Amino acid sequence: MKTEYFSIKKQYKIRCKTFMPDDGCIDNVIIGVHGFAGDKESSMIEKLAATFCLSNSFVISFDFPAHGDSPVGEEMLTVHNCINDLCTVVEYVSNQYPSAGKSIFATSFGGYITLLSARKLPDIPIVLRAPAVTMPKILLENVLEISADDFKKMNYIKCGFERPINLPYSFYEDLMSQEAIGNRQILQPILVIHGDCDDIVPPSDIDAFVESQNRVCLKTMPGADHRFKKEGEMQTIVNLTKAFLNI
Repeated sequence: MKTEYFSIKKQYKIRCKTFMPDDGCIDNVIIGVHGFAGDKESSMIEKLAATFCLSNSFVISFDFPAHGDSPVGEEMLTVHNCINDLCTVVEYVSNQYPSAGKSIFATSFGGYITLLSARKLPDIPIVLRAPAVTMPKILLENVLEISADDFKKMNYIKCGFERPINLPYSFYEDLMSQEAIGNRQILQPILVIHGDCDDIVPPSDIDAFVESQNRVCLKTMPGADHRFKKEGEMQTIVNLTKAFLNI
């Protein structure tokens, strides 16, 4: 497996990382989408790539604005820009590998953005790991642990790990302005993988989303939390993804 870093230039540079099979044969492309305060160096995406590159698959991940090595700051972290970045990466791989099958693997906030983008990507099957289907509520109650009124008074709040984000209240307003995920009927097949001990995305929210959809399959992992870091959990996700995508 060979890795490479490069940028796709649009309104700003989208920093990307690719995982290429050693022999260069590509039958499928998987677009990896990281979670909130994560980045393209996701250990889950790397583990997926280690398996899928053995099956003539190319994996690409990228940084959302204000995440990872993105050259832009919090002022560019909007739902609109995140959706555009995902669609730009899909357009890039479609141009580079027109005959290859395409799919998306997205985590948490990345899953939320992917679901908002799904109508623009109707032919691409999707795998979602603990998708933040109620992102505005999740951001306040389980990530920032603050009320909307207090957040508004503060205007900004610092969060994140590798690259701390000075998150503006306007980002929460942006999330609140979006149509509820459950109101969107998704046309393509979707696999949702969720842990029944997730303390960030409540299982009840996932159940409500799945019940609202006609083409969503839910696989619940007993004992798994939001990060799926216990022994064997990430490999189980790889196996479920491989079987769902039939790669």
